[in-house]
Amino acid sequence: MQPDGMHTLADVISNILDLITGKSDGPKVRQPSSSTTECERPSKQAKKSSVDTAVPEPTPKAPPLPAAPWLLTKQDVKLADNRAKSVKYPKGFDYTPADHFTRAWTLRTMHGKQQFVTKNIAAWCIRGLLAKPQEETLFNLFEVIKRLTQPSYTTEQLQGLIEDTSTAVVLLERDFPLTLQNITTHLLHHIPEGYEDYGPLYDRWLYPLERANSWVTRQILQHGHEESTVMQTYRIYDWSSHNILSGEIINYSRQTSLCRLAEKVNSIHHQDISTASTKRFILQSEDLSILKDNYNNIYDQNYELFDIDPVVTYLKFSQRQDAELKRQIFFSTTEHQTTASRSHDYCVSVSHRTNRRFGTISKIFKHNHLDKATMWVKLEMFPIPEQSGLFLVTDDRKIDTHIFSFDKISNPVVFASEDNKIWFLNV
Repeated sequence: MQPDGMHTLADVISNILDLITGKSDGPKVRQPSSSTTECERPSKQAKKSSVDTAVPEPTPKAPPLPAAPWLLTKQDVKLADNRAKSVKYPKGFDYTPADHFTRAWTLRTMHGKQQFVTKNIAAWCIRGLLAKPQEETLFNLFEVIKRLTQPSYTTEQLQGLIEDTSTAVVLLERDFPLTLQNITTHLLHHIPEGYEDYGPLYDRWLYPLERANSWVTRQILQHGHEESTVMQTYRIYDWSSHNILSGEIINYSRQTSLCRLAEKVNSIHHQDISTASTKRFILQSEDLSILKDNYNNIYDQNYELFDIDPVVTYLKFSQRQDAELKRQIFFSTTEHQTTASRSHDYCVSVSHRTNRRFGTISKIFKHNHLDKATMWVKLEMFPIPEQSGLFLVTDDRKIDTHIFSFDKISNPVVFASEDNKIWFLNV
């Protein structure tokens, strides 16, 4: 029987955060167990005589525990909290920026905990705050957890993943207190061993069922008759879904979650890119020149500038189907993001000349050429980033703009700002 990856990973992450922030620290964690002579219980007669004769003494205050290489100081916890609150993330995240190291419950969902680690957010928050061996061990474990949650594997990758998972747990035993070596941590050994028989965690963890259970419990309108009220609510929900998806109801004024879901399903079904809030504009000469060079490369022709139609349709946002994740990825311009939700869907990466560059989307537009519509994005580019450990970092400023094909840009990236620097986390 295979353990559920959702609960296993969430508990491992919680145990690590509790340990390094000091929530689960104490004498039992720091000191080896006492000898058997010290733990012998006194006899009943000795207990009785001691009660009759002994004078109660105040319990001595335990001395403060010394610093440990795997423990964050109070200043370190405050810094890690500030870093966690500065993270910017795209749509589809259960993770929400907050002071997660002081208030562990702000990582509200198990999926949020998993994203906290697999998107390199946890590693960025604690970088430089632990001793080097402990930091390297934790980062290695986080990388293994990221690999354990991939949507697919080849058969050749499995044996290496099994060995690397065991190595990560062994290093955790070497560099951290043995209190982390509980049954949940031990289960990490067995998760990749079941991939060949049961498939990746991505196809069988309990996140969808947990969310379904959460929806069901919110439909209980009358306690004492839970089942009947849940079924009645579901019948109404199913009837409403049918009417909206079938087109029986078209002009609905309230944008409920059901209406938004119906719009999403219809856009995926028809493979249509939303053109809401669109405008038509004339491209500037430098933008036309870039398009001309691109079309020359694509069609192996020698177009002139006047061959390129300057009129385009601008969009504030768009979507693209991701074949690996099997879902729609949302992109938006910085203009749209200032008035939209808390998500940040405008920072992307792209291969430009010989470097990997990052930029924010200032324009998304559709351009017609040779009776074929092509999606393009105009990026405001950051300086060329430098490698800093697991991350890429650059100055928080824009140096130029450039146009790229919509299918050449990456999915929106998770990024954070600190000391006038932009850090790109999940790249």
